[in-house]
Parts: sequence; structure tokens; C-alpha cells
Amino acid sequence: MAALREDERASTWWLWALSPVIALAAAWLSTYAIDAVLRIGPFDRAWLGWGITIPLVLISPWLAAQAAHRAGNESLAWLAVLVPAVLAGALVTLFLALSATQVLCTPVTAPLQAVPRALIVGVATGLAFAIAAGFTLLVPRDRPVAALLVSGVTGIGGVFAVALALVYAFPPLSCAYVPV
Repeated sequence: MAALREDERASTWWLWALSPVIALAAAWLSTYAIDAVLRIGPFDRAWLGWGITIPLVLISPWLAAQAAHRAGNESLAWLAVLVPAVLAGALVTLFLALSATQVLCTPVTAPLQAVPRALIVGVATGLAFAIAAGFTLLVPRDRPVAALLVSGVTGIGGVFAVALALVYAFPPLSCAYVPV
């Protein structure tokens, strides 16, 4: 019976390993769907973002930790946590580099000009994901609700850390000319 259990765990591991990537992709797509489909006010958009997007982001480290718990060996467990973390960081870096219009009051004429500053936020995103999944892995496997709570709390801390990195990398400067 134990051998069947190990085979079952190994056969479903890849589904668990793919689930945080799917959750992050759904969170990313939901931001665009909320903006594109729903022509509503900013408070309604924020309510939907906090109701759909943020929970998907906060549950993804828990999903990665669940995949790591189901992995057959330690290297697969590391892959289950690090691959989504690297993908999240890379996508944030790419998104910021492509969407930045100015960096420190200098207009961006090519996306490569924004990459160094976007990389700060991307690394913070990847680290926040990996740290949240790592703390979630410390919770015993037989306590999934406690693990979900740990993932949410550390994920919220990660969201604040990424927000601080974003403000550091792309400070909200007033670049307007002020006549004296």
C-alpha cells in the first residue's frame, strides 16, 4: 500500500508543481480582465483586485510548498519552490522594463534603460515568493490550514517589501519644471 501511495504522489507532483505558476498567471490576467472588461470606478476595481488578484498571489507560495511536500526527493522540492519564484521575478522585471516611461525624470526610449531598476523589483518579488514558500514548508504537512495562514501572512509581508522596492527603484518624483 505504501508503494502505491508513493507512485500516486509522484504521478500528481507535477500538477502541484504547476499550480503556483497557474495561480500567478491567473492573478496577472485578472488584473487585465478587471481593467479591460469592467468599466467601473477605482474603488470597484480595487475591491475586485483585493478579492481576486491578491488572494491568488498569496495562495501561490502555499501551492508551491504543497508541491514541495509531495515531491519524491529534495531536488524536486527545491524546483517546486524556486521555479515559480524565478518566473515571478522574471515576469515582474519584464513587465516593468516594458512599461516604464521614465526613470528618475529621464524619458525611457528603450526598455533596456529601465532593466536595472526593474531588476530590483523583480529580485524582491522572487525573494518574497521563495521566503513565503520556505516559511510555509516549515509547517507540518498534516496542517494545511496553518500552512495557508503562514503563507498568507508572509505573503502580505512580501507584498509590502515588493512595494517598498518599487518605490525605491521608481521613486515618485515630480519632474515638472518649477519656475523660480
